[in-house]
Amino acid sequence: MIRKLKLQLIIIFIIFCSLEGLELWTSFIHADLLNFLVNLDFHQFGMGALLLVAVYAVFLAVTYMDLRYRSFVKQKIATLWRDEVSEAISNTSYAHFHQKKNHDYIAWFTSDMDQIQEMAVNPSFSLLRGILGIVFSTIGLWSIHWSLVVVVIVEIGILLLLPKVYAKELSKKTVHKTKENERFNQIISDVLLAYDTIFVFQQWQYFKEKIHQASEQLGFTRRNYSKSFAKVAVLGGFGNVLSQISIFLFTGYLVTKGMVTVGAILATTSLAGTIFNAVGNMSQELAMVTSAKPLFEKIHTLPLSTRTEEIEVETLNDAEVLYKIENLQFSYGDTIVLKPFSKTLFKNHKYAIMGESGTGKSTLLNILGGKIEGYQGNVTLYQKELNTIPYSKLYDSITYVEQNPHIFQGSIRENIVFQEEISDEKIWEVLDKVLLKFIVEQLPQGLDTMIGDTSSTLSGGQLQRISLARALVRNPQVLLLDEVTANLDAQTGTEMMQSLLQEENLTILWVTHHLPEELKSLLDEEIIL
Repeated sequence: MIRKLKLQLIIIFIIFCSLEGLELWTSFIHADLLNFLVNLDFHQFGMGALLLVAVYAVFLAVTYMDLRYRSFVKQKIATLWRDEVSEAISNTSYAHFHQKKNHDYIAWFTSDMDQIQEMAVNPSFSLLRGILGIVFSTIGLWSIHWSLVVVVIVEIGILLLLPKVYAKELSKKTVHKTKENERFNQIISDVLLAYDTIFVFQQWQYFKEKIHQASEQLGFTRRNYSKSFAKVAVLGGFGNVLSQISIFLFTGYLVTKGMVTVGAILATTSLAGTIFNAVGNMSQELAMVTSAKPLFEKIHTLPLSTRTEEIEVETLNDAEVLYKIENLQFSYGDTIVLKPFSKTLFKNHKYAIMGESGTGKSTLLNILGGKIEGYQGNVTLYQKELNTIPYSKLYDSITYVEQNPHIFQGSIRENIVFQEEISDEKIWEVLDKVLLKFIVEQLPQGLDTMIGDTSSTLSGGQLQRISLARALVRNPQVLLLDEVTANLDAQTGTEMMQSLLQEENLTILWVTHHLPEELKSLLDEEIIL
């Protein structure tokens, strides 16, 4: 991520250097003004005052630039981080993705990003600014008298040691706070998804109490974190105050010895204050950045799928055998979901997969579609072990249409083609195959009509056919259909499946609970589980 932000970080570095240079200049101007007053040189005092005003004006202009540009960079960091999370999700396996809940991933993109900004990005900028402040101020102190730098170095060493007392405690509570944020998101998501149930049973007190309790627990965790953070802040602040007082007294001693001017007291106090404030804040900021480490490590809990590797795989050929299934079975723990099953499935054949609920029909389809791994037995696709074929190769030829497909908040066109370049002519062609062409043509915006799961001009069955059009537009060689007619009336479902089953260059495996008589003649085989 840092490599992608190289230019932006260089610009921020230059801005910070400008700000610290201007602050150093004002410190010396203040010293000169005091010396002019002591010497009763009012002309020089007036000129110095005008210079001070001009320098402050420039300082404020650069500060405005700093705030605007840092806001831009922070948003860019947020986008890059979310891009990395998206990349990690896209490169993990189907099984690993589903080991976590959706609300966990939502937290990665939302509350975790907020915490990263608060606990890593902002403190990192402050650290950089603080380090530059220390460098510029140290140069300034050295130019006044070298002994001041020696005193400052000794006191910095003491300041850096103090906050380490609570560093481990703060890191531990950060992890706990992150987990509590995830738990809070889970509870809120759960009760909101249950709105219809709450409404029907009029359980608004339960609804409000669940949210209230979750908020109380989150508040307690955050207060507990703030308690540890406050300890670090107070300890650092105590050392800071003592250090600044000691520099003031030491400069006074140098003045009495004639080693520095009276005005140097203002400069050394200001410069030492910059150094000690930076060091005091640095310990807190380092603690925050360190405690944010678990947030960055979350992304590594999604291992890279071996099936994203581009190994050499032959393209689908003209061999008759498509799938060869031998003693295939699958279990969730001790529960057998799919009993031992063997079958040879041929290219361009049409199969209906039937059976009672719980016999593993959808599980079989998920295995053949590459979603479920960890099965027992062997499954080959064109003589290649199924679970070794990279997803990118597998889904070039196979398309899985689930029973309850997701419809995105977007246009009909977007839901069918995503971001691929597919002609409208092709889209209308597949909409005709799923009996939606006439319906979409009647919509005011046609293919640009906005649809979605929660708000749509189309019915559930029509939305299901949109997902089928999404599959057909990519010219699959194998179509895996899981109860795709479940939300359709009998006539529409039959007409649509007639159209699909008559496609000569298409293999279809169709899971269904109901097989109309008029479709049986179009099938090559009915598989009963």
